[in-house]
Amino acid sequence: MRDAGIVSGIDTPAGITSLIEEFRVMKQIRITIILSFLIITIVGCQSKKTKQSKQLKTDAKTVTALQSAEDLLCGTSRAVCYSGFRTGQHPDRGDGAVLPTEEQILEDLFIISKDSLFNLIRLY
Repeated sequence: MRDAGIVSGIDTPAGITSLIEEFRVMKQIRITIILSFLIITIVGCQSKKTKQSKQLKTDAKTVTALQSAEDLLCGTSRAVCYSGFRTGQHPDRGDGAVLPTEEQILEDLFIISKDSLFNLIRLY
């Protein structure tokens, strides 16, 4: 009767050597697969970083571009954007709009035009 812990065919020295060699090969294959995966991941991340840095450099060039006086609207260099909605007021959200009155809008525009250094007011 055979020992239950011994697999048939490997109870000889040649069988054990063959089994050990198979384990070595399998270990090498696993290591190769893991290293390949890591290299592909690292290279892929590096190429994404390069694309992102190029995009950031492009964006930085756009942001740092200065306008000449000829590019400005009527030579205006200071402007403000204005929306007349005050606390509790809103455009239609499905339950009806709560809009500012004409008097409130005129009051705001008067304050902006007289008490500030803005030469242009953009309305929404």
